[in-house]
Amino acid sequence: MIRFVNTLLRAYFTYSVAYTATFSVASLFHRSRPQVPTKKRHRIAILIPVYRDDAVILQSVDYVRQQRYPTDHYRVFVIADTLQADTMARLRAMRAEVIEVDFNDRTKAKSVAQGLQHIARDGNYGLTVILDADNVMDKNFLRHINRAYAAGHSAIQGQRTAKNHDTPLAVLDGLSEALNNVIFRKGYQALGLAVPVIGSGMAFDTKLLTSAFQRIDLTSKGEDRELQLEIIRRRHNIRYLEEAVVYDEKVATDQAFGHQRKRWIANQFLYLSKSFPTAVRQLTEGNVSYFNIAFLAPVQLPRLLNVGLLTGWTLLQWATRQRRTYATTLLFLYLGSLILAVPRSYYQKSTFEALLSLPKTFGTMLTSFLTARRANERFLHTAHSAEHKIIL
Repeated sequence: MIRFVNTLLRAYFTYSVAYTATFSVASLFHRSRPQVPTKKRHRIAILIPVYRDDAVILQSVDYVRQQRYPTDHYRVFVIADTLQADTMARLRAMRAEVIEVDFNDRTKAKSVAQGLQHIARDGNYGLTVILDADNVMDKNFLRHINRAYAAGHSAIQGQRTAKNHDTPLAVLDGLSEALNNVIFRKGYQALGLAVPVIGSGMAFDTKLLTSAFQRIDLTSKGEDRELQLEIIRRRHNIRYLEEAVVYDEKVATDQAFGHQRKRWIANQFLYLSKSFPTAVRQLTEGNVSYFNIAFLAPVQLPRLLNVGLLTGWTLLQWATRQRRTYATTLLFLYLGSLILAVPRSYYQKSTFEALLSLPKTFGTMLTSFLTARRANERFLHTAHSAEHKIIL
């Protein structure tokens, strides 16, 4: 039995290391395609689903007004769930369209669907951008998205990056996001694969988005996973647009980190089981991108768990005098692949100080993994702090 378990672990770690190393190295060959200037200015709807985030939504909408894009060609729609009356009045004074919603079983998917119904009545928008309440778009975000759309890209994921580094946990969360952008977006794109969306900082052809949402389970807590699979199933390539930057608030407390990761892990394995039959069918039809995002990526544990468990397994191999060289090689390859993907901006003192808290963060992640089973049975909201000053 012990030998069988050890063989399974060796096979799993070999796969995870090979997968990460492949896309980490591939990211080195990623090149952003030069955007062709266009005089066409598409009308853009910006959807921001909000639940209780009075503290941040006003700042986020205020930053939208700094966009270097014709003001008559975009409009903000705030789907307001449990916002204070004063907040909604101030949003309307900022010329945002407020769509009030109140769901018994609330999900982000329901809010987005409500927003799509509203903009269909409001006007003809070629593009729809989806943001979280705490997101802040770079001043040129809409310009970059518009150019990519004009070049024929109907599904676009911008570069989501950290807007706060106020705690070691926030630094680690931002580093994790940066690694995802390099490995799972630049790496995928360099090898011709569709990239996964993140849930915010993304833009879609409005007709495509509306049509895709008609096939999404609105009670789902992982609408972004369903959305990306539906779009890729239709053979639309989701493109990563590195220059379209959106700043995202990173969790600063262990409790918020635990809740967020618990929800993500639960969704990851729920959709792994749900989409596996379709993934196999899509692979036989030549849709490698679908199989990659539906199975090859989510079959792996979260990266921090991989690091901790691979380290533990390697130490065990040394203690039992088994395949020590093989295990050690895997560990160094995995760590090397991650270091290779770290952006230069993270090579600073605060990052190395934050790395000292990795053992504690690993414990929080492991607890989230072990208790994630029931996370989809209730709504877990990640609270956001008041303001973080962004210099655009």
